[in-house]
Amino acid sequence: MAKDFAGNMFKNNSSLKASGLTKVSVYETNIDYMKLGIENKNEINELVLNEQIIISSNKKIGEEIMKLSKALYDSQEIFTKSENRNFLLWINSLNLSKTTVYRFIDRYKLYLKYSTVDLFELSERAVANIKKIEKSSSEKDVIEIFTLPLSEQQDKIFNILENINKNEIEVIDFKEDPKIVEKKRVIYRLNEIEIEIINLEKEKNRLQKLLKNF
Repeated sequence: MAKDFAGNMFKNNSSLKASGLTKVSVYETNIDYMKLGIENKNEINELVLNEQIIISSNKKIGEEIMKLSKALYDSQEIFTKSENRNFLLWINSLNLSKTTVYRFIDRYKLYLKYSTVDLFELSERAVANIKKIEKSSSEKDVIEIFTLPLSEQQDKIFNILENINKNEIEVIDFKEDPKIVEKKRVIYRLNEIEIEIINLEKEKNRLQKLLKNF
């Protein structure tokens, strides 16, 4: 959304005419392009038009993801209720991968549970992280995520995941079976990597927000 992208670079009264989507359409932008270093009027007009296209298209993408997720979920339900195990054969005939299909289904299941359309605007990684939080932490944490504006949800996800991963790191007892010790080593390292990824993502978000102030 333009509001999230612009941050504190908003200006209250700015409207420009944009054409291309329809014969003549009027779109109001909240972004002060002067503060972004864009002064040429033609370039500003083109950016405002692109802004309108991006916002409109992003909304349509979210709507399409929701429709696709629901269609796949409903289809799986039909196969399940009829005790028919050919759902995977059916999706293969549609040239869809199992991984992709179940990501959409997981998204819709979360939507049914938490009743928030934000799920259809989040990245696949964010949805996967929410599933991990639901499994490893509590539904209360997930509900808390969705009470926040969409622009703040990612930071909250990172904070909860960081605590989960820290709690999952176990002390290795080297007197245990060697296979168990090795398994714990791998789990320990995976959790360390997860924490590193989370910290890098948090730093990336911090720098992106800082950049918007210039």
